[in-house]
Amino acid sequence: MKTSIKLLAVVAVLALAFVPLLSAEGSDAAVVKTGQAKTYGFDDTGSGTLEYTLQNDAASEVVVTIKVTEFGNPDYVRAEQSVTVPNKDTDNGTVTVYMHFGYGSSGTKWVDVTVYDAAGVKIDAACENSVEISVSHSIWKDSTTYIVIVVIVIVIIIAIVLYMRSTKKTKADTTMADKTFTKMYEEKKAKKAPAKTAEKKEYKSSGNRAKRK
Repeated sequence: MKTSIKLLAVVAVLALAFVPLLSAEGSDAAVVKTGQAKTYGFDDTGSGTLEYTLQNDAASEVVVTIKVTEFGNPDYVRAEQSVTVPNKDTDNGTVTVYMHFGYGSSGTKWVDVTVYDAAGVKIDAACENSVEISVSHSIWKDSTTYIVIVVIVIVIIIAIVLYMRSTKKTKADTTMADKTFTKMYEEKKAKKAPAKTAEKKEYKSSGNRAKRK
């Protein structure tokens, strides 16, 4: 009997010893992910957005920490954020989180999303592995884009200068034409004036009446 009691005591001690290990495997917090992670706005010049939704089935709110890490490399944290997930009676217990981070190169990238409770224990039901991110290439990263812009600006400036010169020349030509026409008219008028004066003088001379005999 004593031997059985001792064995039971040993088993009980061992069971208590394994309790912390079992709890460390995954948190029993009632937080789960809803749907799949969504990603958008990623290119190789700026930050994009990873949208993640969590739901809480508990009667009280839960504070969690979300980490976005490089796929297969949990030490490479791309983004990290603490979030309060409301209780089940508030907003249906859901919260949507927007994580912002970026890449310096285009292509297909992969990340893992891990959620931890306030004690730092991983919440398995709230995690998502292997989230695919499509990073597009931005034309603003190419030097040729800026060269093309500079060329376009130069062409526009040249076009404006030529237009302004053409406008000034047209005005100058019009003014010159007006002046030439006026000058020709006055010269013609001046030529007629002496002839009329001579005619008047001759008329006056010949206009003297002859005396009667």
